[in-house]
Amino acid sequence: MIDRYGINPGTEFALLQALKRARHSGLPVKRLLMDGRFTFDSIRRAGFEYETFKRGDSRLATIAAASILAKTGRDKRMERLGRHFPLYELEFNKGYGTERHRSLIAEHGISLLHRQSFDIIEQPMLDFGTMDS
Repeated sequence: MIDRYGINPGTEFALLQALKRARHSGLPVKRLLMDGRFTFDSIRRAGFEYETFKRGDSRLATIAAASILAKTGRDKRMERLGRHFPLYELEFNKGYGTERHRSLIAEHGISLLHRQSFDIIEQPMLDFGTMDS
């Protein structure tokens, strides 16, 4: 989804799906507090109010706690995926573009997990010579 539509639309779609599931399960969602400066029209159209905060994870304890939970959840997911995609050592780099992760992608190519639109491998610079030559 991110490759096709971009990071913000992908994030908005995932957030809306999570909110709809929460509402469907009976969880009362009154207002969202979010880190960053996003405008998600579909969230408001679906009846959810939200407020964004620049550097919210350093300003509000609830956003900081949610950030920690999201990161630890992502790390556990990356450890599980690392067992299925051992060539990329995901359990060690958690998907961040570390030097080791980049070298493994250069060696093995990208997997189905990697975003195609995210330029994780630096492309070699073309040498057009100098203006004098």
